[in-house]
Amino acid sequence: GAAAMGCSESALAEYVTIDAGKAQDANGLHSVRLAVTPLGTKVPTMPEAYHTSVSVDGVEYAFSKMGVRRANDFSSHRSIGVGGNAWLPGPGVIFDLGVSPYSGWQMVQALQQHFLPGTYDMLKKNCNTFTDCAIFFLVQRRLDQQYAALERFAATADDAIGLVQMLSHYEPNPQAATFEKDRVLERLAGLLRHAVPVQQFQPPARSTARLPVLAVVY
Repeated sequence: GAAAMGCSESALAEYVTIDAGKAQDANGLHSVRLAVTPLGTKVPTMPEAYHTSVSVDGVEYAFSKMGVRRANDFSSHRSIGVGGNAWLPGPGVIFDLGVSPYSGWQMVQALQQHFLPGTYDMLKKNCNTFTDCAIFFLVQRRLDQQYAALERFAATADDAIGLVQMLSHYEPNPQAATFEKDRVLERLAGLLRHAVPVQQFQPPARSTARLPVLAVVY
């Protein structure tokens, strides 16, 4: 994820009712895009790290130590250090995910209780974790596994030892110790089944790799 960013401190109800949101187009749908930026030089034998975020109707939503941040023009991708001495002019790549019947406000309602300030963890609960959940809620897709390869690599005990040694500044966040992304996805699936006719609910795609690329900036 990106550096510390601001967001609302308010926790939400245990179960969120999906209300009507203001639509961006005449059909009542909201445009959804995914931004991806590599985080520096790739280390041999180690997966490459990425920062990701999602935008709805041109407004970016990203997760960091301060919780869920709302901004414009994918600004979180321009505040990430590369090699400790440079800044990205990102995002690196923007994917068009199509349209959603849900607004950015509705997405935050559904997710913010699971991504509160102070619960960020570099490996267990980061920007990619949030993005995966956000695009699942919005368009019933999943973040391509390549963008969370580092997190999966760290999930195995033997690999995690070497990874944590390499990331000497990493400290596990006890506030994220009990977080389970699969449980959040299950709750979101339940919200979606209650919010739209069952026949319109589609299982999530496993990959965004073939989505059309809107921009490559470097």
